[in-house]
This record gives sequence, C-alpha cells and structure tokens, in this order.
Amino acid sequence: MSNLNQIIIVNTATEVFNKVKLVVSNAAAGIKDIVQYKTIEEFREAGVPVLADAVLLCYDAAQTQTAEAAFANVNELAFHVPVIIICEDSVVSSVSELIKEGLQDFITVTDLTSEKLNDSVLKSVERKRIVNALVENQKQLHAILDTNPDCIKLLGPSCELFSINKAGLKLLEVESIDDVIGRNVLEMIAVPYRGAVSNLIKSVFEGKSGELQYQVVTPKGTNYWCEMIAVPYYNAESKINFALSVTRDITKQVIEEEEIIRSNNRFSRITSTTNDAIWEWDLTNGNLWANENHQKLYGLSGTDPIPPFEEWVKRLHPDDREELVNRQQTALDSQTNVFISEYRFKRQDGEYRTIYDRCYISRDEKGSPVLLTGSMMDITERKKVEEALYASEENYRTLVEQATDGIFIADLAGKFIVVNRAGCQLSQYSMNELSNMTIYDLALPEELKEMPFKFDEVMSSEGGRSERKMRKKDGSIIDIEINAKILSNGKFLAFIREITQRKKAEKDLKDSYAAIRTLSSHLQNIREEERSHIAREIHDELGQQLTVLKLDLSWLQRKINAITEDKSMNLRIDEMLNLINETVSSVRRISSSLRPSLLDDIGLLAAVEWHVQEFEKRSGIKVNFVSSELASDTPLPPATATALFRILQESLTNIVRHANASDVNVSLFINSEIIILNISDNGVGFNPEKISKKKTLGILGMQERTLALGGSYKINSTEGKGTAVEVVIPVSKLRV
Repeated sequence: MSNLNQIIIVNTATEVFNKVKLVVSNAAAGIKDIVQYKTIEEFREAGVPVLADAVLLCYDAAQTQTAEAAFANVNELAFHVPVIIICEDSVVSSVSELIKEGLQDFITVTDLTSEKLNDSVLKSVERKRIVNALVENQKQLHAILDTNPDCIKLLGPSCELFSINKAGLKLLEVESIDDVIGRNVLEMIAVPYRGAVSNLIKSVFEGKSGELQYQVVTPKGTNYWCEMIAVPYYNAESKINFALSVTRDITKQVIEEEEIIRSNNRFSRITSTTNDAIWEWDLTNGNLWANENHQKLYGLSGTDPIPPFEEWVKRLHPDDREELVNRQQTALDSQTNVFISEYRFKRQDGEYRTIYDRCYISRDEKGSPVLLTGSMMDITERKKVEEALYASEENYRTLVEQATDGIFIADLAGKFIVVNRAGCQLSQYSMNELSNMTIYDLALPEELKEMPFKFDEVMSSEGGRSERKMRKKDGSIIDIEINAKILSNGKFLAFIREITQRKKAEKDLKDSYAAIRTLSSHLQNIREEERSHIAREIHDELGQQLTVLKLDLSWLQRKINAITEDKSMNLRIDEMLNLINETVSSVRRISSSLRPSLLDDIGLLAAVEWHVQEFEKRSGIKVNFVSSELASDTPLPPATATALFRILQESLTNIVRHANASDVNVSLFINSEIIILNISDNGVGFNPEKISKKKTLGILGMQERTLALGGSYKINSTEGKGTAVEVVIPVSKLRV
C-alpha cells in the first residue's frame, strides 16, 4: 500500500478489528497515516479526513446492525473514498450483495493477508477514482444539458423516453421529469408525423443518423413546429443503448417561411392576374425581370428573353421618343424616386397603344440609382372613354346652362357645388356667391322649423319632391317646387322651379271653390227652408182643409141616412171618405219626404229611425240600424242634422235604384269629438274608377254636403261585393 496518505479503520467487530490492525500494521510501510475508530458513532463525530484514501469496515455476525445498514452509515460519511468490508465467513452472502450498492470490495478474515489487503485497497482506490471521475463528468454533462436551450433526450427503440433535459421539459410544458419518463414521445407528436418519427428512431438503432421536421402537441394542447436531429448513443461495449435526440423549436422559422411562401405566391398571383406589364431592371448588374403581360406587350412568351432598354426605346412613338428618354434621364440624375410618364408604344402587331408607365427608382446611400421597378398600364381604352366623357361633359354643360329650371348640386352638408345660369337668375346670386352658401341660406327659418328638409326621401331611389319658399338676394320671397335626388357620387341634385304664379292661381282657384261651396251650402239651406215651408203649408193648410172636408162629408152622410135608405148613395159617400183618407196619408208622406217633422221636433236619431223603417216598408229590403248611446243625447246644428239625413236619403235611394241588395247596414256614431255615419249593402257593387269619371250628381252632392261641414266622404265598392259609404265629421268644426 505504497503512496497512500491515510487508511481509516472502523471497528464494529472486535476480533475482526484486532486482526485487521495486525495485518495493516504489517503492510503499513507505504502508508503515511492509519486512523482507527472504535465505533461508527465515533467515526461520524470525527468525520472523514480529506486526505483519506480508503475505509476498512470491520463486520461480523454478532453485530446488531445489518451489513447493509452498517455499510450505508459508513458510505454516507465516506462517499468520496472506497469502502472495503473485512468480515467473517458467516456473513459473506449478505456482504457480497452490497457490491451492487457501491461497496468496492470485501475480504474474509480467513483470507486476510497483507498482500490481499494491499491489492484490494489499491484496486479499490483506483476504481473509486474512476467512478468519482465518471460521476463528476456526468454532473458536468447534466449541467451542460440543462443549460442547453435545445431539447435533448434519450429515446428507446420504440420511442420511449429515458432522459430529457430542462429545456425539453419546458418545450413539452411539463413540470417534472416524472411526468414524461417512460412515456412514448409519439403521444406528443401530431398524428400525421408519428410514422416518420418512428421510422427515424428505428434507423438510428440501425446505426444511422437523420433529421426531421414535425409538429408537436404538448399535454396542454399547444401546437408548435420542431426540428429533430437523432444519432446513435453507444455504451462502453460500442452497442447502441439509446437514440440521442436534439430537438429545436422552429415554429417562428416555419411561420416566417410560410409567410415568405405566401408572399411569393401572392406576388406571383398579383403579377399574373394584373393587367399591368410589370418589370424590374437592376442597374448594378443589368439583370432584367418581367411578368407575362410585359412579354405579351412585346409579342413574346414568358420563357423568351426580356427585351433590353434599347428595344423599349425603339418601340416608342417617334413623336414621344426623344422627350421621354430625356425626361427619364433627368429623373435618374436627380434625387426623385418616382418617374411617371404617358406615351405611345408600338406593339408587336404594329398598333400604337397609349401606356401609363410608373417607375420607382431605388437608390444607394450615395443617391445613385441602383434598381428600377415599374408597371406599364395600357390606357388606350380609358383614353377613348375620357375623350368621349369630355365630349359628353361639354354636352351636359350646354344642357345644364340652357335649362330653364334652376339646377343646384350640393354636398351632404348642403353646400352648393354647381349651380346653372337659371339657378343664379332665380336666386339673384352669382355662382361665386352661391359657392360659399348652403341650401339653408336660401330657406326661411320659420318654414324649416315646421317643415325641415327630408334627406331620407331624397336619398331613396325615387328621390324627393316638395314645395317651399325661397328668399332671393333682394329679400323677396317666392314659391318654388323642388325635385331632388342623391347622385352616385354622394352629391345632391335638385331641380328648382318658381311656382309663385301657379301657387297664386291655385289659391285663387281654391278661393273660388270655397266661394262656390259657400254658395252651394247657401242654396242647400234655402232649398231646405223652402222644403220646410212647403211641407208645413201642405201639412197645415191642405191637411186642415182635407180634415174639414172629411168632417163635412161625414155630416152629410148622416143627414142622408136619416132621409133615405139609398145604399148606393152611402156606398158612394164611403168611397169619397176613403179617397179623402188616402189623400191625407199622401199629404203626410209628401210633407215628411220634403222635410220630416221629426228632424226638427225630436232630432236626427229619431228621423233616421223613422226613415229607415219607411224605407224597409217601401222597398222590402231589410235594414239593420245601430247607434251609439250618445247619438240621442247630443244636440246637433240643424244644418248638420239635415246634411246627414239627406246623405242617408240619397244613399238608400241609390241602393234601391242600383244595388239590387237584400240587406243594408246603417250605423250612427256620435261622441264629443266626432260623428260617423256608415251605410253599407250586400249588392252588386261597382267600379269606383268608372263612377268617378261619370261625375254623378248624387255622389257629388253628398261629397259637397260633407265638405261644407269640414268632414270627409268615402265610398268603397267592389263589383259583386257591395258598397260602403262612410261620412266622418269633426264636432269641433260644427256651429250650433
């Protein structure tokens, strides 16, 4: 045991300890120091010296501790030096099992010799040194792996996980290595890529290396892209124990690559779908690029060489060539970055087309041009349209200026943009003055409060129409008619016509109608008064005379009966009496027809009820009459009651003459606000449009009576479905 610093002997078995001391003493020539502890507790208290080379643990069957416990206690203290157990033969079986737990060697007391001990200590020290070095290397390796940003793991042939570093745990979004050790990593790989990963790992166990990109799905459901490089991991016997895998998160890289691909595809689609001829010229190396439309412009295909600058110059129209080339050179020599030109370009078929060319000039840090990028747009058709549009605009301007109506175009805020000559004359403002004014400046504020502009109508497809007043520059106010609509560009177009004279004529006509209606009402009143007078005269005078005549004739019959029994004379007198009775009835009927006394004595409701009953008796048509509770309690002006009664009379007369009805409904509704009279039948009906053209006096008379009372008259009818008349009169417009 030469060149050893220190040997520690720990006593747990006295007899063994004594023999060990003896053997160590004989072999101690090369040992600098021998330290002896009588018990493990004493050894624990003293601690293991740094310079110790080995620990000899003495053990026999008499110990209370098991060999495993005794070794564990000593090895815990002397983990950095080899431990050798010196034991009795009887405990060899239990001691030998401790080799698996890290015991370096054991010697039985029977076999213990100086040579044996010396050989065991030297070999154990060397083995422990190697183990310690391996442990240290392993620690360093783990430290390196745990600080590596990439996921490093050891996989089995079926992709089961044996080891993984911290970066791998973070990548898989797991907290502890226990959550993934032993699991199959294919479970955390997207289904479409599992087969490729499995095949790669199998090839690694065949001695090959490889790399693969695939998509990972973590236990938390996160998806990301990664790149894996897998190589064989050999043991000391040069056998492949594991597949060593280094995995890197390349999600950002994949996204960027996909974006580049999408961008390239997008650019390719744009250049192929646009009608422009796109080109690029690298001035530093002379390289040219162009899309297919550019090649077609020259009569070439996409695979043909791109025409050089000289060919472009050659195809310019002779009248445009020199000026355009000079302008382009001026732009290149200046610091401008954009050069726009319009010129005539000769196509392959010899036709000149108008080209709109936009060129962007890229410059280096010195300002020198290095790259030209441009697009050539064929605007020949657009130029034709523009020329036609210009001609159309000239025609439009002529039409607008010659129009007799005022034409006003305004924006959404109402500010005038265009006003024709007639509009300026109408408003008395010049175009310059109107350009600083709005539609509100010409309107009357008090009228705007009652009748604001209805922009929603103007913005509809039909547009809007209204009649308003306009204040002219001199302060005078005129009546105007406005027809306005929204244009496709969001502006308002209005045609304004002065209607002052028309409004005056309408007012005069309205006043004339009012005068005629007043006269008609007056005539109606006179006629009603005449009817009342005639009815009273017939009833009072003729009725009384017939009554007296009847009384005299009855007296005469009594006298004759007293003188003679001539039956023929009595029969003749009876016939005369019957004729007088019938004449009295006729007088009453004619009097009531001219003016029912009930209308004056009791009121409208009683007169209506009487007339309905009489109508039903005379015509044989069933009449259903209903009225409101207030109808009998509400006093009405005589003119109103008369008008309603006459409308009922005329309506029932029309039913008898034209309706061929079997059933009539009459209703009278009166309250404090309104009077409603309804008459309807189940007759043959008629076409209202045909009747309106005939201007029948009966219907016209009923309408006039209603209008005179400030009410409304409606008649609705359908052929085969009867007729309905509705008269509505507001009570507020009546005069008692």
